[in-house]
Amino acid sequence: MRLGLLSPKKHCAVMNTFVDTGGILEGLTDEPDAIEMQRYYKKHLRSYTMWQLRQQVIANKKARKRELLAQSEGVPVESIEINSVEVSDVSDSEIIGAQTSNDEGGFSTAEDLQEMFSDRRMDEDEKYFINQASTQLSLDDYMPATEIIRHEDASEEMSYYEAYEPDVELSIEHKDELTLEMNEMGPMIYTFPRGSWSKFNSPTALPKLQLFPYYLLDGASVLTVMALGVQLNDVCADYCAAPGGKSLALMMSMKPRHLLCNDTSISRLKRISRVMDQYIPDINYRKSTLKLSNENAAKMVYPDTFDKIIVDVPCINDRNAIETLDNNIFKTSRTEERIGLPKLQCNILKAALRSLKPKGSVIYSTCTLSPIENDGVVQNALIQLQEEGCELKFVIINLKEAFRPFRGLYKFNTKFKYGQQVVPNVCSNFGPMYISKITRLK
Repeated sequence: MRLGLLSPKKHCAVMNTFVDTGGILEGLTDEPDAIEMQRYYKKHLRSYTMWQLRQQVIANKKARKRELLAQSEGVPVESIEINSVEVSDVSDSEIIGAQTSNDEGGFSTAEDLQEMFSDRRMDEDEKYFINQASTQLSLDDYMPATEIIRHEDASEEMSYYEAYEPDVELSIEHKDELTLEMNEMGPMIYTFPRGSWSKFNSPTALPKLQLFPYYLLDGASVLTVMALGVQLNDVCADYCAAPGGKSLALMMSMKPRHLLCNDTSISRLKRISRVMDQYIPDINYRKSTLKLSNENAAKMVYPDTFDKIIVDVPCINDRNAIETLDNNIFKTSRTEERIGLPKLQCNILKAALRSLKPKGSVIYSTCTLSPIENDGVVQNALIQLQEEGCELKFVIINLKEAFRPFRGLYKFNTKFKYGQQVVPNVCSNFGPMYISKITRLK
């Protein structure tokens, strides 16, 4: 992770749905290893489904053979250990026969079986990675100390570390989300595979329209938009919108009926406005759909207003902290700001949760590895809402399975209570990005 943070970050190219990108598209796909993410996801989703079907067939064959063995030996079925039952290898035809739904285009057996087994190897690799990680590490474990701080400074820092108690068990339902909705109406997104050092050039404006053909966005940020699951005519908000990439991706999907982009900084709001001008030619569409606001996100409580909200909060931002010396978040003069981040993040998340419609969802995200600002904030926000007498009911949406087909592109740390995390890796250098999805039940 450290080497990844010290290396150039990888981006995705989010294609502009408002302009003809045919020539640009050909230029992108001329790259020897450029891949389109929707196609990649669907292909590997089918491959993983094949693996699941194979396990199902094996389990059924074992159960049947166990029954036959019990009958022949005249003993109860329960007396035969299921793991001791051996079955012959499962044929391709048995797997195809076990299909529970007609997938578009069906399966190309040889290719999909190969993908299935490559996914399995990848899953074992991920298990090794997860075994080396822990969500209960302190921030000190990520980077050796380079100097000793004064005792009074250390005492002040303790309020940051005490903001999260990982052993607390929160009484809240968890629900698995099995797939992402990769709707063809959304913008096409291109990236490069794990291990590729290829990169996209900075976009240049098209001559006639003076609009940019694609937007470069961190691949981890792309996942936050995908996980949000925006439906046609949803009322959406981006509580901490700058620099505007995620909001632009939502606008280019043409699904939100309204999108509120908020930021506390006027200069950052102007930047968002410029980005929208550079990509969206339809002024009427912008005026009817997009609204910019300059509010304190922690006080933006609008009950029963939004279907979907992105809460990408201000955070330590590990990559920026490593790359930038000027005005670094770890400067002594910014200590108070830094240790106050979990409280600020918690208040913003609470405001967003209070603003959801029934069945609406919030994506809470950060670009830090700090467990305090990730699981800690989600846990504290939900606890505080309960203590404040909030009658709204929420469920944690587990995205582990939904993200599974992307494991060949991203490196995930899945050992969190309330979210998933894209971790930087020199071969897959996205993020870091923590993503938690919370849905209001009623």
